[in-house]
Amino acid sequence: MAGLVASVVTVTAVAGCGDDERMAAFEEAVMPIVVEIAKESVAALPAPYRIVAEVGIYATEEAAREQAADQDATYLLINQTIDGTQRVSVFRIDTTRKLRIDMDGRFVTEIEQNRITITADPTVDSTLVITDALDSEPVYAGDRLVFDGDDLHYDLDTGRFGDPEQDPEFAAAVDLVEPRFAGTWSSLTGGQAALRNGAQAADWDEGTPTLGGCSSLPDSAWNDEEVVQGMFSGNRWRRLFPVYCIRTSDGRYGTLTQRTSVDGEEGPLQLEYVLWKKPGD
Repeated sequence: MAGLVASVVTVTAVAGCGDDERMAAFEEAVMPIVVEIAKESVAALPAPYRIVAEVGIYATEEAAREQAADQDATYLLINQTIDGTQRVSVFRIDTTRKLRIDMDGRFVTEIEQNRITITADPTVDSTLVITDALDSEPVYAGDRLVFDGDDLHYDLDTGRFGDPEQDPEFAAAVDLVEPRFAGTWSSLTGGQAALRNGAQAADWDEGTPTLGGCSSLPDSAWNDEEVVQGMFSGNRWRRLFPVYCIRTSDGRYGTLTQRTSVDGEEGPLQLEYVLWKKPGD
C-alpha cells in the first residue's frame, strides 16, 4: 500500500452503549478531515476544522500516548521518521461518532472513541482523510449529462451547460468540454471530454469509489489532460476504468461514470456523476 508502512489499532473499545450510542447517532456528522503527511515535515492540517485540534509533536510514541490519555475523545497518532528522527504528531478529534480512515486512496480502518496509530512511509508524501463512518456519503449534487448539439461546456458544481464566450463567470467555472469541441475526439478511440479550470480525474480500478478513497489519492494519481474516453466499447475507458474519481474546479470530490443510451445502443457521450459535499457546504 503506497504511503503506508503499518496501521495498528491501539484500542478498539466501542464508544459506550445505550444513551452513548443514541448520542453518537444524533451528533452532527463529521465532514471530511484531511491530514497532509509530507516525507520531510511533520503531519499537518491544511485548513481549520472545528472538531479537530493538534495536541502536539513528540519524540517518542510513549510520550505521545501519555498526552492522548483522555478516553472521552478520539486521538490520531501519526508516527513518522524524518532524517532518521522519530516524530509523532497527535491530533484530538472531538466526536463520539465512528470514523473511517483512508490513506493514499486506500481504506485503512474504522475507529471509534479512542486511539489509532498510523505509521507513515518516510519515502513518499501521503494524504490521510478521515470521514464519518456512520453517515452516508454527503451528496452535494449529481446528474446525468449528454454532450449533444449546442451543449458543449458543463459545470459539474452547478449542474448546468453554458457558453464561456457569452458568460465570463461561467468560463471560470466550467469543468468539462465536449470532446469534438475540445479537439480530443478520435474516430478510432471515441471522445475524450476535456477538463478545464483545474478540474482533474483519477482512475479508480476496484470497487465503488468513496469520498475518503478519492480525496486521499496522492497528487500523482490526478490528471487534467484527459478524462472520459468515449463511445466505443473496445477503448480504454470501458475496458479498464469504467469509473473515475473527479475533483471539480470548486474543489469537490465525486465519481464520474460513462453510461450508454437508455436503449443500450451507442449514442451521444453520456456521463453520470455524483459530487460529495466539501467543508462549508
